[in-house]
Amino acid sequence: MWALRHGRFGFEAECDLHGLRVEGARRRLLGFVAECVRQGVRAARVICGRGVHSGSDGPVLPDLVAHTLARPPVAGRVLAFAPTSSDQGGEGAVAVLFRVDHGHRGKTG
Repeated sequence: MWALRHGRFGFEAECDLHGLRVEGARRRLLGFVAECVRQGVRAARVICGRGVHSGSDGPVLPDLVAHTLARPPVAGRVLAFAPTSSDQGGEGAVAVLFRVDHGHRGKTG
């Protein structure tokens, strides 16, 4: 977990959720995870922002990302996730480490 939080994994993919509403962000995140799994991506970054412009309800995307990554159908594909280090987005981004089926890495179909 320390290595994930401190950027010891090179990100192979990135998903930016800035400016999206909850349902659009959820759909994009689910599609991104599916594509990462299909391509055999090991580590990725999800940018959700810190919610500075979220209004009185506060930030919703960081919670949405954590909730989505921790529950089915996504949870079975994720080994770990954590806020990134400050130089990689801090609490406005999440590092995700995926389970990789090495026998199918990069195969399509």
